[in-house]
Amino acid sequence: MSLKISMKTRINKYILILLILNTFTAFSISKEDVFKNLIEKIEGSEAIYIECSNRSESLDATLRVSKDGKYKLTSGPRIVYCDGESIWNYSQYQRKLIINEYNREEGVSIENLFYAITQDYKVKTIKNTTLSSHGKVYKLTIIPNLKDTDLPEITLWLKKTNYDIVKLYYDSIDFGRETWDIKSIIYHKEDKATYNFLPPRRTQVIDLR
Repeated sequence: MSLKISMKTRINKYILILLILNTFTAFSISKEDVFKNLIEKIEGSEAIYIECSNRSESLDATLRVSKDGKYKLTSGPRIVYCDGESIWNYSQYQRKLIINEYNREEGVSIENLFYAITQDYKVKTIKNTTLSSHGKVYKLTIIPNLKDTDLPEITLWLKKTNYDIVKLYYDSIDFGRETWDIKSIIYHKEDKATYNFLPPRRTQVIDLR
């Protein structure tokens, strides 16, 4: 009788272990899968609209960036437009507009980061962690595909529910550590925005192209 009970207890333990292993397998996800899900969201859009804040500079900004490298960045009195060839940097306080050529090879910035990671990066590490404002998240570190590059390592925090980026940081060559909180992010299937800037009257224009 005791032998039957012992065997039954062992079988129940084995079944419990198998259930735990199956449950863990069902709910676990690899770092490659997490990154793939993020990439699919970005690549499936023609433009991304972001509301964000830069901790390093204590500023809030809105950004609309297109898949083909165009963007509009608004931060307080400053508005920056890029049509893929030129950058218009306008100060409303000073009524001054500075125009420069756009150099796609200048490295990573908040304006080009989102679409850049789909082509130039691979995943390095992933951790399960918690942010006070978002609960449980993935902390994903990605690195450039090429070793001989000026592109920085980037750390991303993603919602577990939909893989939206809620926080990121990277080390900028010009500005050091840049930390951004992403308050809102919307992926647009179509991009009907315009990225050309017409300066108001009596604006001082400095064209450096």
